[in-house]
Amino acid sequence: MIVFTLPVFSTDVTFMVSMKGSGMDLSNGVFFAGGIYNGNSWEFHAMTDEGDSLYSVTITFNEKDTIGYYFITQDSWDNLDQFREPKLPETCDSHEFLGWNGDRGLIVPASDTTVAYVWGSCEEPVVTGIINKVPALNVIKLFPNPAEGNVTVAFPRTQQTVHIELFDISGKQLRVKKNYPVSGQIVLRTAALPRGLYIVKISNGDVTKISKLVLK
Repeated sequence: MIVFTLPVFSTDVTFMVSMKGSGMDLSNGVFFAGGIYNGNSWEFHAMTDEGDSLYSVTITFNEKDTIGYYFITQDSWDNLDQFREPKLPETCDSHEFLGWNGDRGLIVPASDTTVAYVWGSCEEPVVTGIINKVPALNVIKLFPNPAEGNVTVAFPRTQQTVHIELFDISGKQLRVKKNYPVSGQIVLRTAALPRGLYIVKISNGDVTKISKLVLK
């Protein structure tokens, strides 16, 4: 008898949390605390400070995994209620499939995804509309960064249209550029923009990369 085994596909999930207005001490950083729903594999993952009080981490799971999680400002279970975000109301927690109240949850989809929330709430941060695709083109380079003038975007040569968009941190689109690059480089004109944090979204039709850019 031949037994066919269905393949298991991995999915990168980017978790993001806005700490703006949380009142929490962030000196120890912000962490993702969570894991598989029915196991004892909950772990801490340090999150990266993306600027403007936004923190992110990308974790690989298997498609259809059921994940329970919350955000916390320490990598320890000690004095948990003092450091973890408040438990969510039942109107937006994941008790329907987690089996308990108060925590966030996710059934991992087939494709890479991003979930983003404001600390201790059911709301999404304002910038979610910009960064709602998972960073994927790790080979793309954005330099110089920080920059004082124009910025170069370098990537592998491609026959596809490369689409580059520049946003300020509020989500306002400032620049759009399309090209069929031969050299694999495009100059993004930023010299006239004010100093601050910006978001650069780069896509080639198949995948999208989101990068933060600092102009000084």
